[in-house]
Amino acid sequence: MKKAITSFVLGASLLAATATGASAYQYAYSIGTDYGLFDIDTSGDATTASNNFASAGYKSYYNTAPTVTYMRGNNPDTGTPRMESEILFFSAHANYDNMAWNYKGNDGSYMTGVYMGYNLDSTTGYKYAGIQSYDMNSVKLITFAGCKTALGTSNITKTAVDEGANTAVGWPDSIEAGSHTSWLARYTGKFVSGVTTVKNAVDYANSFTYSDNLVKNAKIYGNSSQIIPIIYAKDSSTAELSEVALDEAKRKHVPETAIQFDTVSPQYDELLSYIAANIDKSFHAEDYQISMIDQGTGSAVVDLVETVGEFTTTSGFVALVENNQVKAIYNNKIDTKPAKAKIAEKVSELQISDAKKLAKKQLKANYKELAQTGKQVLDLEKGKYYYVVFTEYQIDGTNLLGKEAYYYEVQ
Repeated sequence: MKKAITSFVLGASLLAATATGASAYQYAYSIGTDYGLFDIDTSGDATTASNNFASAGYKSYYNTAPTVTYMRGNNPDTGTPRMESEILFFSAHANYDNMAWNYKGNDGSYMTGVYMGYNLDSTTGYKYAGIQSYDMNSVKLITFAGCKTALGTSNITKTAVDEGANTAVGWPDSIEAGSHTSWLARYTGKFVSGVTTVKNAVDYANSFTYSDNLVKNAKIYGNSSQIIPIIYAKDSSTAELSEVALDEAKRKHVPETAIQFDTVSPQYDELLSYIAANIDKSFHAEDYQISMIDQGTGSAVVDLVETVGEFTTTSGFVALVENNQVKAIYNNKIDTKPAKAKIAEKVSELQISDAKKLAKKQLKANYKELAQTGKQVLDLEKGKYYYVVFTEYQIDGTNLLGKEAYYYEVQ
């Protein structure tokens, strides 16, 4: 039985610990916020994660308007710091050393976050809960869902594990907010589907196609085999379990024969031949844009994205590589025949220029543009063609980063 307790900015989702015979709860805290007009909103990331961790057996709380008092405060049930909970999930503007929230730009006590050092009252006005001010040994999983939180050899994600956390997940790149939200929902949703490790959850989220596929470059520090659920649903009618299990059964193909794949010098012929012979008889490699995210030590994510003319789609295949072998291929095919009957013309330089100008106008006045990139995208569901501009930015007076997508319709 699940019981939910919610309020405007703070909520808890409860699932009886007696299901596992446990006498005490384990806790999960998920934090996000709405940064206000013309900015990202990560509050949905927090509430979705909280619900999923509750379904996985935790006494799960979320806060979408966090303050420094809350971040440095104690769990009211145990009297121990919230920062020492078994599960911590943070979604925010970030950089390699910190993540920060500021609910609707209200400043004051809402300017808070987490920092890789000790508790810090910064000169910029942000007041942080510092990783090194807490005992991380009780933390099973901490997720730093923000730009460049796993950048370089010294970062907040690695620091959490160095300080005692069993497992931590972060990103070395700037990630577009919408793609990140979709990825995170699948990542935490996987923990509802039974005995699931952190690596299982990352792999499942990586098996889909995103506007910004850099989201798949998630880095796991510590124990990637850490099992997160503490209760396992026995009723197959459980909605979350059924959805994830059926989805994997539908899309996932495990090769019966070994497919070798050298991530250092990738050659795609063997993989492409296998797909054509065993998964999709109509497969033609020339219809796909192929890319690889190298995760190191013989692991990679290979994306085969179907194109219509010069426009990419969400149709295609994803191959997961471990130890220089393809361990699974996910079939994400969508019917593109109607779209191919009428292929859009190439986006003009004038349209690209206009799209980038409009994208820049969406930024807040105190947000500095760092870079803009773009790509041509066909939304198969809507039947619309776009030039998508990805704008990376930095918040003035801080090193906090963000990345947003602007969809400019071209036909």
